[in-house]
Amino acid sequence: MDTNSYNVDKVGGVKIGDRVRWTSAAGTLRGEVVDMRLGLTAANTIVPWIMIQYMDMYAYKRVEICGTEDNLKMMKFRVNFRDKVAA
Repeated sequence: MDTNSYNVDKVGGVKIGDRVRWTSAAGTLRGEVVDMRLGLTAANTIVPWIMIQYMDMYAYKRVEICGTEDNLKMMKFRVNFRDKVAA
């Protein structure tokens, strides 16, 4: 972990362990939130980042999505399932 990032438990209404869906250039993808953190952007502002693990045809992959409200709305980001134990 770099010195300019901080772990968080919740970004907006999204929690670690949620199963989510979002739209990107690769189409509509589904995955599980595995981590969240606050980090600096190139513009030196602090924003939330959501790490998601998903399965493609051959292996598990991880992506980081900027968790700002505008970005999540643009990507049609939705929580599909939340395990009640993880709440």
